[in-house]
Amino acid sequence: MLYRQKFDTFIRIYDEAGYITNRGNFKDQVTDKSGAFFLRALSRTPKELNEMVTEIAGAFINANYTVVEQDARDFFKLLEEDGFIVSGETPEELDRKDVRFSYSELMPKTIRKDFTPEVFRADKDTQDYLENHFKNNPQLTQFQIELTSRCNEQCMHCYIPHKGKIHDIGPQLYCSVLAQCHPLDVTIDLLRKYSNVYCDTAFTPKTDIQQIASFGLKDKIIFGSDFPITHFFRTKYPKAGDNSAISLKEQYAEDIGGWGTLKNTGAKEETI
Repeated sequence: MLYRQKFDTFIRIYDEAGYITNRGNFKDQVTDKSGAFFLRALSRTPKELNEMVTEIAGAFINANYTVVEQDARDFFKLLEEDGFIVSGETPEELDRKDVRFSYSELMPKTIRKDFTPEVFRADKDTQDYLENHFKNNPQLTQFQIELTSRCNEQCMHCYIPHKGKIHDIGPQLYCSVLAQCHPLDVTIDLLRKYSNVYCDTAFTPKTDIQQIASFGLKDKIIFGSDFPITHFFRTKYPKAGDNSAISLKEQYAEDIGGWGTLKNTGAKEETI
């Protein structure tokens, strides 16, 4: 049996919690640490059940393969019932089941009057859980980018004047925004999947670096400070004036607690 997440389903891992959401049916769920390993095994590429079970079982000590396999079947069955994933015997069957939104359809799947879940899987609201989980360290759980304003519709509720819909987002701004969103779980997945992929520590919180290292990826971390970005540093640290980049780095190193390998600044080093 093959499984894959739907094209409009997104999976994130936050600390010890797993999060899955579907933009088409407006559903989302949070799992515990164990469930997060099951979510991480899913992909937009079809995967055999035994392949995912092997991956999941490897995350636990002395895991019983048969028990994990049954848990995976039950877990993925619930996800499919809730519209997060699809299953089938062939990739073509998965594609047929993964119905996408289309204006050409008479009744697109997103036309609904009531989005209240038919089945409640938890006692606590997902958003309440996330708000409490991140109350001391707020972060984005979702981010939507409009690549272009060139829209030929004239919706009454649209806040963009129709005559102003002539702008596009360039590749540089698009990539910059994505980088600033800190997609930690995506970074970890890419580092584990590809032997020639590395990450650097530029503008990255210490906790994120420690989490990457906890997955046995210390050797794939490149310590850097993303210099020279003189405009940013001269704006954020105006007291440096027109001094050298090293002077700017000294202030930055002090601001983040000496994290990194800024040997030429005298900032202390820490061990991951």
